[in-house]
Amino acid sequence: MHSTCSAGTPKPNKATTLRFFERLSLFAAPNAKPPSPPILPRIGFVPSFPARVSRDRLDRNLLSSWPVILGGRVKMLDVSRVQKELAECNRDTAISGVSIALHDGGSDLSHLSGTISGPVATPYEGGTFQIDIRLPSGYPFEPPKMQFVTKVWHPNISSQNGAICLDILKDQWSPALTLKTALLSLQALLSAPEPDDPQDAVVAQQYLRDHQTFMATARYWTEAFARRSSVGIEEKVQKLVEMGFPEDLVRSTLESVNGDENQALEMLCSS
Repeated sequence: MHSTCSAGTPKPNKATTLRFFERLSLFAAPNAKPPSPPILPRIGFVPSFPARVSRDRLDRNLLSSWPVILGGRVKMLDVSRVQKELAECNRDTAISGVSIALHDGGSDLSHLSGTISGPVATPYEGGTFQIDIRLPSGYPFEPPKMQFVTKVWHPNISSQNGAICLDILKDQWSPALTLKTALLSLQALLSAPEPDDPQDAVVAQQYLRDHQTFMATARYWTEAFARRSSVGIEEKVQKLVEMGFPEDLVRSTLESVNGDENQALEMLCSS
């Protein structure tokens, strides 16, 4: 790692850092108060965990994330805040349409999974969208890293990898915001795309130049990838292909009727 310490700034005192972690090992009780972290120079040195300090002697909460240096002090994920946020977000899921859980039922509070219900009166209505959430060590002073796992056709979300273009997940993040706020903002983004500041230029151009096709494609993707209870598009495609229709024609026809298998069959038979 290249040091970012400026000329005249003292080099990081590794001995001080190691003594801090040795002291930290004494606080294994869940309610024990850890020592204050040492003052260190600005970003440029992330201490290595001392080999003689056993990981299993540390408080489990303190191991939820690895410390980094921000603003001259060692910072770690605020575990108690994250736990409170999870409880708060899941308290009114039926009303808000968003929820958060530990990723794959694990125990790592820095890796979460969010869900968003598609907004009413949009092409995403009826869909349930999965969001991968990773919390940096500096959270809540650094924004969470969010990415759509469920494929979605939207100008501000990559159709390839689910990357999101949203200001509050970047330079407009504030510690006053929460994970629930971020998910609700994503839900609002589904309702009101911003094609002039796109993540996916192809989708944005379609949104601006051929809005009807955009709406049909977005509904098709919602039907194909975000509906839990309906039969998947791939199964419908397979059924119609087995009837003797070309796969390309089947897919384009299903897309034009928003995944309605019966209507697609009628169109295929009449063409």
